[in-house]
Amino acid sequence: MTTERCVLAAHEIDETLQVGNMQSKQVYYSKTCSPQDNLQQLFDTGMDLLFPDVQCKGEYPYYMKRFFEQNNVVLPMQEGDEELLKKGTVDFMSFSYYSSIVSGYNGDSLKLHTTNLMGAEKNNYVEYSAWDWAIDPIGMRIALNHMYDRYHLPIFISECGFGAYDQVEADGMVHDDYRIDFLQKQLTQVKEAIRDGVEVFGFTAWCPIDLVSQTTSEFSKRYGFVYVDLDDYGNGTYERTPKKSFYWYKKVIASNGEEL
Repeated sequence: MTTERCVLAAHEIDETLQVGNMQSKQVYYSKTCSPQDNLQQLFDTGMDLLFPDVQCKGEYPYYMKRFFEQNNVVLPMQEGDEELLKKGTVDFMSFSYYSSIVSGYNGDSLKLHTTNLMGAEKNNYVEYSAWDWAIDPIGMRIALNHMYDRYHLPIFISECGFGAYDQVEADGMVHDDYRIDFLQKQLTQVKEAIRDGVEVFGFTAWCPIDLVSQTTSEFSKRYGFVYVDLDDYGNGTYERTPKKSFYWYKKVIASNGEEL
């Protein structure tokens, strides 16, 4: 209920304030055309939409009732909570997008899962990063269309980036053309989604400067446009050096995405 109270408090302070949520968006593809795989894909997508459903629609999705019952989950709902959920919906939604996932029936019972394994099933139609994350720019367009169709809210893409082992060359530059290529293709699909009719009002890349990767706790898994001289064990000068992608992204920002 904290989110809903924050939304209402912000609107009380200034009714023109816009408050949004943030989700780590997953795009699930069915492993095969089998009904079982497609049903599991539906369930996995449904679990992925639990939080935005509550924050954007103001209610828990219908299918969670069965999940709660099967897992002995009792929501501590109090009088007035349902009304608060309805009143405190967000004004826009935001999400991060990095990769798509293949979803399929594993021979166990078909059901909603609370977790998924990145790269558990390989998609032969896309390439993969060094950490087995699918490189799938069209998935960005799918995600944008899916979320806009479901919620009819303006969308801000809060994270999108490419983790890689960067190398400083003899000229002192990191020639990270792979990162430029990744983001060029992602932004091209954002443009396509806008042409589809999706209301996208912002994009921020993850991330401006190298830092410790949240997913693997490595510094060597670098996302930044600025190279930081530091290794996984804290050794280095901490010197900052703009990569090739820094100058490319500077032009992207200056042209508001027209120059990719």
